[in-house]
This record gives sequence, C-alpha cells and structure tokens, in this order.
Amino acid sequence: MSASAQTPREVFEHWLEQQPDTARVVLACDTDRLLSDAKALDLPEVTDPAGRKWHLAIFRGDHLRFRFDFRKATRKGRTVVALVGSTQPDARVDVSLLSDVLARHEGTPLDLSLARYLGRFCPQINFPDQPLRHYRELLLARIPELTGAAKKLIARWGRPDDWGRPQVAALVLLAHAPGLALDDLWPDGDSPEEFIAHGVRLLLARPELKTLRDTVRDFLRSAALPTVAPHLHWFQLPVEELAAYLVLREFAAQHELQNPTAQLAGIGLLSADQDWSRCESLAWPLVRRLRTQGAWPQIEQAAAPYLNPKRVEKLLSLVGAEAADVTALAKLTASVTVPPVRRNVLQRLLVAVLANPAQLETAAQALKAAGLAPGFGANEPPDAPDSVRQVQAGLGLLSCWQRIEQALAQPMPTATQPTALLAAYQQGGWFRLDADLASLSHLALRFGDDEIIAETHALLFGESGHETRPLPGSLKDRARITLQELDEQLAEFIRPSPEAFASGAWCATVYIRSRLRERVTQLSLGHGEGRVWILVFDGMRFDTWSLVARAILAEHFQITDERALFCVPPSFTTVARTSLFAGAAPAGWRGFQNQITSDEAALVAVNLGLTQPEAKAKLRLLKEAETLKARAKLAATDTQARLVNVLIYGIADDCHEFAGDYGRFHQKISADLIGNRAQGTAGILDDLLRRVQPEDEVVLVSDHGFTELLEDDGDPVTTPSAPTRGRIQWMPSAGVM
Repeated sequence: MSASAQTPREVFEHWLEQQPDTARVVLACDTDRLLSDAKALDLPEVTDPAGRKWHLAIFRGDHLRFRFDFRKATRKGRTVVALVGSTQPDARVDVSLLSDVLARHEGTPLDLSLARYLGRFCPQINFPDQPLRHYRELLLARIPELTGAAKKLIARWGRPDDWGRPQVAALVLLAHAPGLALDDLWPDGDSPEEFIAHGVRLLLARPELKTLRDTVRDFLRSAALPTVAPHLHWFQLPVEELAAYLVLREFAAQHELQNPTAQLAGIGLLSADQDWSRCESLAWPLVRRLRTQGAWPQIEQAAAPYLNPKRVEKLLSLVGAEAADVTALAKLTASVTVPPVRRNVLQRLLVAVLANPAQLETAAQALKAAGLAPGFGANEPPDAPDSVRQVQAGLGLLSCWQRIEQALAQPMPTATQPTALLAAYQQGGWFRLDADLASLSHLALRFGDDEIIAETHALLFGESGHETRPLPGSLKDRARITLQELDEQLAEFIRPSPEAFASGAWCATVYIRSRLRERVTQLSLGHGEGRVWILVFDGMRFDTWSLVARAILAEHFQITDERALFCVPPSFTTVARTSLFAGAAPAGWRGFQNQITSDEAALVAVNLGLTQPEAKAKLRLLKEAETLKARAKLAATDTQARLVNVLIYGIADDCHEFAGDYGRFHQKISADLIGNRAQGTAGILDDLLRRVQPEDEVVLVSDHGFTELLEDDGDPVTTPSAPTRGRIQWMPSAGVM
C-alpha cells in the first residue's frame, strides 16, 4: 500500500495505478461495501493516478444487468469488475454463475473486505469478523489514527496475533481518543472492586470517551474475567444514575444511615426498575477507591443532572435538614460537595441567616470550623455548571457580608493627623464598603433564588428602600454613616487651612515632584535612557485601583511604589487635577513667569523643573479626547513621544450612568482597561503597552474620586433646558463634600 493511500478510494486508485498497461479486465472485491459507501463506484468510469481511464462493471446481485454492463464496458476499453456486497448484514452475493467473467481478470484481485482493509494498518493481525462489522463505522471514521492505535495494542501482545472483541473495541477507543495509552483503558486488576472502579472511571471520569460510552461498556463486558462477570450489572445503569448512586451512597455513609441503599430506594431516590441490593456490597469500597484515585469530582459532576431539586429535597429529609439550625446547616454545607445538594443546603442557610443577621458570625465560624474558611467563594472555571456558579455566589455572599459587618463593627478612630486617618481607612477595610455593598446585590442575583434576592435587597436597603434611598438601619445606611464620620474627621483637618493641607506629605500634590523631578533633570542632561510617563486615571477611586485596575496592570507592569494619598479638595477635576499637576493648592498655581495660571501643561512643567523652552520641546500632554481617539486605532504606535509624557484617561466619566450600582460600574471600568478588539476598540492597557518602553519610568495617579449622592443629599436645581428635556440636574447641598 502506498504511504499516502489510506482511505478505501485511495487504496482502490493506487491498485489501479499498479495494473499493467496490457491489463484489459481487473477484479475488485468490495465485500463490505467500503468503495460503494465511499461513492467511488458512483460514476461509470474512473481515472487512475497515471491518467488511464477504467470503465466499471458492478455486480450487486443482478446477473442480467451485470452482463449487459460488462459487455458495454469491455467494448469501451479497460474494465474493472467490482463485486459489491449486500446491504443486509448476513446476506451473501452469489457469484457462482459469473465464473466465465471472473476467469477473464488479470493480475491480483483487490480484496477490500473490512478485515483485509484494516490489515493494511495492522499487519499480521487476524480480526474477528462480527466485532469488526459491529464497529465498522467507528473504525472508518478514524482512519488516520488507526495505525497509531494499533501500535499501542501490538506493543503489548505482539504479532502475528489473533484479536478478540476486547482488542477491536480497544482499537476503536484508542483511535477516537489518541491521547490515551493502552494502560489507561485495559483493566489490569482481577478483583471485582478494582475492575468495576476502573470501568466507572472510564465511563464517568474520561471526558474524551463521553460519546463512546456504549463502546466502553462493550469493551468492559468482553474484557471481564469470570470472577467479575457477576458484577457487570454496574455498567447496565445509565451513567447519570450510576454516578448519582455512588454520590448518594457516600452521603448516606457520611450521615451513618442504616441500610443505606434500602433507605435511598425506599424514598424514591433510586429508580424502581433496578435491583439496587446487588450494588450494596461494592458501593462503599468503590466510593473509597474512586476518591483515592482522584475521580470523585467528575463523578459528582456526572451525578448533578440526576439530582434535581425534588430528589435533593427527599435526600435532605433523611438527615432532618428542615429542622437544622444555622450551625448544623453550615456544617452540612461544608461537608456536602455535590453542587446541586450543596446549593439546596446553602439556600436554607442563607434564608436562616438573612432572617436573623445576628447569626452571620455563627454561620461563618461554623463554615470555617468545618473546613470552609471565609473567602470561601472561590472563582469557578468558565465552563462550570450553573449549580457550581450558584454555590460560589452563595458562599461569596456570606463572605462579602461578613467582611462588611466586620468593617462596620470596628471602633471609629480618633486620628491626630491626616496620615493616621488615611491608614485607618485602608486597614479597616472601609475603603471597599461601597464595592462590597454592590457585590452583595450581584451575588444574590447570581445565586438565582427569588427569596434570597428579596431578603438581600431588604438587608441592603430596607423593605421599601432602594439603591439611592436606603432606609435607616439598613446595611447601606449604616455604611454611609460610617463613611460620613470619616469624612467629618477629614473636614476638621482641612477646614483650618486648605493650603496647609494641600502641602502636607499626605496629599498627592507633593508626589509628582518628589518622585520624578530628579529623574527628569537627569534625563534632560543626557544622563540615562528612557522617558517619563505620567498617567492620570481621571476620577479613579482608591477602591477601583485596589479591586480592579491594579490586578490588570500588574500582569504587564512591575509596581514598585504604591500608596494612598488625599487629593486637593474639593474633589473635582478643575481643582484636584490642576493642583496635582501644579504641586500646590490653587493659590500656588504658578506658570513660567510666576504668574497665576491654570494651564496644566505649564504647571506640570514648572513642577518638574522644566523651563518654557524645555517644556515646548520635551513635554507632551494628551487629554481624554486624545487618548480615547488613539485607542480606536488598534495597530497605532506612538511616534511622537517626548521626554515627559502626560496622558489623561477618563476612567470615571460615566459614573452618573451607574447610579446605585457601583459593581456594574467596576465591570465597565475593567472592560475599558482591557478593551474589546471585536468591536474595534483597544483598551487602555493596549494603548499603554504600545507607548511605554522597558527603560521608561511610569507614574500612574488618580486626580480625584467621587461619592454617590442619594436622593436626600442634594437640592434640585432646574435649568432653562430642563422642562424640554424632562430632566433635573443635581448639585451637592451645603456641607456635603
């Protein structure tokens, strides 16, 4: 066989090519219809790779029709007599009356029976006829992989050899899952426990064999030793029910149920058409072995579709979950690992704790004691089932809620200086209160239970409250009071002298000068390489940096100096950002001639020690509109970079569009940082990576933050356009910072 001839059609064409020019009639036996099914015999003639034309005379059982076609073909030239087998599996085609025609063939006939065809990939192997025909379609579907699969079998048993049904089934499985070794398939253990455990792993813990489970069952039945035969009923079960039985049996063992299989069947958790008592003797040994072998997570996943809410309710009734207290429910949540069951228990726990928030710490401590520490809501894989995502959301809700309560329970510090107040704000976790409050709503929605969603809303805002009007005593109201107390302490530091506050070490005004002025001076003198980049994330709050931006940027940049600083009040762009660039409060905004100015480029140049001519040649400042325009050019490079580059990115400009949903606003900021190439927009990160070089120094700062105004925080101020636009514009009331 030619190295390139693999398919039946290719083998046929290669055989024709090998026929001598003098041959007038040749014979091809298509006993198992490989050529016919490949449509190689559909046309009245075929051209071989040498360019010679052959006319077909095909015998399918009709003698008269065949002789007419044969006579017609021989008159035209070279003829191929093709004997095609019946479409009926056990039927035979009688060729006894064609002896005169068959006697005219020249050379060696082509035998394309299934056994001879596969023999081209597995030389010196005798195949059993019936299994070969049974697996015909599966074998022909993986022709390129057959040689590699056969080598794995031959490496163990050698050749020549007579194969049986197990080897043929193994050939099919190895061809369809070429990443498997024969040792992964072939059961070596001779005890029932070892054999059945191996078979369960093949059926439930091998995703590459998921579509071949009938073949796996056939393989296991044919490979089983006599000692295992009485236990092969395990493989007759539907895979979901097989997995569910093992999971239910483990649950019963954990809770020390008497006659576990009988109890499970008695309450309708197991189908009535199976004799489950036959499984009891091996059930617990199988569970232990499968857990030890690391296959248990896949078995739990396979069981999930079977364990619908109705069955889970029946299961939990066996352990009295209806009457369990918070501690018992927390322990049960930690001990049960099957996602549908754990979700049901967790739903009960959440309802109990939301009904009595004083039980939150008890529940958290019970989860921790049972092995589920706070922070237990780990990220799930992208392809995780819904029940897994819901469990993670529910656990995350408890963890987030506990973190909020712990922050609110801390005593309010009495700071003697702004630095101490800022440190307490960070270390006490108060900086993330707004983000955590928003997360609670999102986690409740992800858990997907109407009762939990309603109770979480009531916890956050009160029964009749909402995002921008939380009722007194609600979680958001308590958080607002705490943050207001911190704001009032800060106001006491600012009120005596805003200028003195702006010049302190706790204020962002001193940072750019202290960090970059010496570096800019050295580069201006030609000492060293690289450039300086000042990146301003307009309106980025500290929680946005800590919870969103930092992780994204840290994947590409080394963060060497990270600190929280106050901006110059009031916290909006025209004051805070200009003061950041000037390195001083508004009274100190001085230009090149010591004149009062609000020119940001001039202020940052003076702050860095550049003269007016130097600033013109060495400094560039791009505002939000310019950086946004640059991000629309996916492949653009920065060819106009200067010694000092100031880039302003609008991080929080859209905050007013996310009133009451700070979590969704964080998702939007994350998307802006990463970008969406499918929509033709590069992210801020993309823009930075194509500008900044390894030798450059980068300082990323925020110019100011913002706070959410509730309904009672402002006075409505109408504008002439308000009646036509149907809108009301809002401004802060006196005393609101």
